[in-house]
This record gives sequence, structure tokens and C-alpha cells, in this order.
Amino acid sequence: MENKKLEIKRKIFHVIGGLLLIFFIYLAIIKLPIIAALIVLILAISLLSRKAEIPLINIFLKNFERPYNIRTFPARGVFTFLSGAFLSLLLFEKNTALAALMILTVGDAVSSVSSLYFKKTKNRKTIYGTILAIIFSFFAAMIFIDYKRALIGSIIGMLVESIELRVYKGIVIDDNITVPLASGFVIYLAGLILFGG
Repeated sequence: MENKKLEIKRKIFHVIGGLLLIFFIYLAIIKLPIIAALIVLILAISLLSRKAEIPLINIFLKNFERPYNIRTFPARGVFTFLSGAFLSLLLFEKNTALAALMILTVGDAVSSVSSLYFKKTKNRKTIYGTILAIIFSFFAAMIFIDYKRALIGSIIGMLVESIELRVYKGIVIDDNITVPLASGFVIYLAGLILFGG
């Protein structure tokens, strides 16, 4: 029960934080150099938090971070989300990047929360959760792009979200990075195919 409450709190923070970041990027209040600075700041805070308790940061970690990550990589989710946002904005045009970040923000939260209530499959996530995530992220992505690319981006993004991408020696690439990159890439490709650019 405690685990479920923590995951719901984490996903609420994920959605609010993600939507605020998207909003500020859209208004050009936050640009790439600021996101890069935030990534460095979060990494520094994470490293310091492993050595000593920082009062306000510690309260945040206890309320929103998984116990395992507090020991190994505090604020991992914030770090990887900002990294995914940075790479998306670096690689794709603004609306494509924002649509990909909407897919991550909305789809990941819907998938994770619904998996707490539906029967899990071998791959941890549920089929129902993935379908719900595709639907919600599709509508969210349409704020920035047309419905065809939003649908393709949402399907690919949520399929990527539902698998663990393991690399060297079992290291898993966080879905906060893989989802926006996969979504952004297929949205970009679909744009080339559908509209010639």
C-alpha cells in the first residue's frame, strides 16, 4: 500500500513538473542552456545527497524518491527527465520535441498508475495501461502536432516505455530518455513521409 502511494505521488510530481517544463519551453522562458545548467545542478545535488542530508532536498527525496534510488542515485527521475528534454530539444524542432515530451509526461504517468490497478503481465506493465497511455498521450501530443504524427509518436513512445532497454552489463536506459527520443524520431520521420519535411 505504501509503495502504491509513493508511486502515485511520484507520478503526480512527474506530470506537474513535466507540464510546467513544457509550458516554460513553449513560452521560451526556459531554453537549452538553462536545462543544461539544471542537469548539472541536479547531478551535483544528487552526489551531495549521497554523502550528507541536505534538509529541503532530503524532505523532497523522502516524499518522492524510491528508497533504492535514495541510496544509489538520488533525484534520478528529475535528472533523466531533464536529460530527455535536453536531448529532444537538441535533436528535434520545437513542436516535435514538445509533443515527444507530452507523450513522456502524460503517457508514462498513465501507464505507471494504471499498472498499479490492473493485473501485471510478465513485462511488469499492463496491456490496458499501455493502451490507456497511448490514448492519453495521443491527445496530449496533438497540442503541438497533427493527429497522424501524434498517434504514431504515442504508439511508439508507449511501446518503448513498456520495455526495459538494457545495455552493457545490465544497465537500463531510463524511459525518461528513451521515450521522448523514440517518439521524437518517429514524429520527425512521419513528418518527412507525410508532408515532405
